[in-house]
Amino acid sequence: MNIENAEYEPQIHAYIRLTLGRNMDIILLQLIAITSPCMSHDRFDYPALMHERGYRVTPQRQLILDAICEGDGHTTPDDIYRRVRARSPTVNRATVYRNLDFLCELRLVVAIRWGDHTYYEIAGETPHHHLICRSCGCVESLGHDLVKSLFAKIEREQQFAVDMDHLALFGLCRRCRATKKTD
Repeated sequence: MNIENAEYEPQIHAYIRLTLGRNMDIILLQLIAITSPCMSHDRFDYPALMHERGYRVTPQRQLILDAICEGDGHTTPDDIYRRVRARSPTVNRATVYRNLDFLCELRLVVAIRWGDHTYYEIAGETPHHHLICRSCGCVESLGHDLVKSLFAKIEREQQFAVDMDHLALFGLCRRCRATKKTD
């Protein structure tokens, strides 16, 4: 049985649990987290960032970071949960949600709320922002330089320091605006 083949991982986990008992779940999580392929979040030293803030990188947190990266951008909590469960069936939904909140608080992950949905992505080295079309759903990146001047103006005029690394602005994209004008 090829241990690197994700197709067999649930059977491997079940076999090891039957053979060695439930106490092996933590060891399995650590093994899975250690053998996960390199992801885009590997550019940053997340363990060091967490350690300097007084936290540790648990195997569950590592699996969740990997699952977010596998989404190549914005990914839903359900997608994250499915990816984590595919690698480690012992991780429950509450653990995923608690850790997503925790990773957002640490600003290692950012969340976008769009209507009734929330999407997650790995935080970048610099703040980044999005323009999201309400009509077609396309997402465009918006450079921080444009937003930084707005934040500075708000601070100057309102004496309010904006503390945000990720901003989503909703509206109509160029294509949908053109379509709407011709209707």
